[in-house]
Amino acid sequence: MDYTVLAHWIQGDGNKNRKGLVLNTQGFTLKEVIFLMNILIYKFQITPSLQNDRDNYRIYIKGKDLSMLKPHILPFFVEHFLYKLG
Repeated sequence: MDYTVLAHWIQGDGNKNRKGLVLNTQGFTLKEVIFLMNILIYKFQITPSLQNDRDNYRIYIKGKDLSMLKPHILPFFVEHFLYKLG
């Protein structure tokens, strides 16, 4: 995973949430979501958190982490989806 992949993931399955961003991973098992979170931690040095959504799970990226990621993912964003970054 790199910044290009993360930008496409956010554009496809991300939602602005408060000051941060939610990655909709409700179709994944808990084990798979934790695996994806570990990739985000390792590759991008961010601290995502796990949210329970009616017995499914999604990944929340805090506003400060999103601010750190923005300069790296903006070049890969389509203008129509910039609202997802706040």
